[in-house]
Amino acid sequence: MKKVVVPLDLSPENFNVLPYLKLFPKDETEFTFLHVWQPSFWIKQEELKLNNQELLDSLKSHSELQGLNIKTVWLESNQPVGITLSHYVTKEKMDLVLMVVKQKDQLDKMILGTEATKILQNTPIPILVVPRKISKVQFKKATFFTDASPASILAFQTLLPYLEFFQSEIKIVKINTPSDFLSSREYLTFQNAIHEQIPYRLDFEIYSDYEVEKGVLDYALDYNIDLIVLATHGRKGLSLMLNGSISEEIICASFKPVLICKIPNSN
Repeated sequence: MKKVVVPLDLSPENFNVLPYLKLFPKDETEFTFLHVWQPSFWIKQEELKLNNQELLDSLKSHSELQGLNIKTVWLESNQPVGITLSHYVTKEKMDLVLMVVKQKDQLDKMILGTEATKILQNTPIPILVVPRKISKVQFKKATFFTDASPASILAFQTLLPYLEFFQSEIKIVKINTPSDFLSSREYLTFQNAIHEQIPYRLDFEIYSDYEVEKGVLDYALDYNIDLIVLATHGRKGLSLMLNGSISEEIICASFKPVLICKIPNSN
């Protein structure tokens, strides 16, 4: 993982992402601090642009960033931030998007809401979303939540190199709900399918709850995992059969980082 893009809106919450940069080898990783500027007729353009550029540059001098390879990029675009970010990561062949979540009652369109949906729909690389409150900056215990579909196996194959990079212990969990129930025998069939395609030692579990999103969050707390891992079908919603609003609910409510990947060729 050599190229990581960090989208910033220059709010105080942006500093929450800085400790996570230590997860990457400083001699091998290039970080791009990206700010997307959307012109507005009602704002003094040049003054605000100059102030934001100064803030973006000053962020590089933060004590936690010393010794890191960081460049700042300012993009002016009339398109939604999510679309602009997606185009940028594709053009520059980025490996990962690293971004911070905002407080639930102060959602920023750059991170959540319609912009998050556009990012999930269009970004072809995994996205690591870190919480507003920093706990442990490590991903020793990672859990991939699956709907036990063939598509989720494809997503897990895409995510596995990232989990290996973080040196995570990996567990694959199916959240059983009344509306999406899977028997133990059916889940065993899914496990065998994974083992046939991925020669990797993995632990599997079924966890029951009334709703998938509640099950994901409760499991993360009950088992004190470090990283929630999900997959998305882009416009079709999460592979957990979550719609966009529920996926955002997990990201926003979680006190754990969330790694999200779009399933290849899922459109």
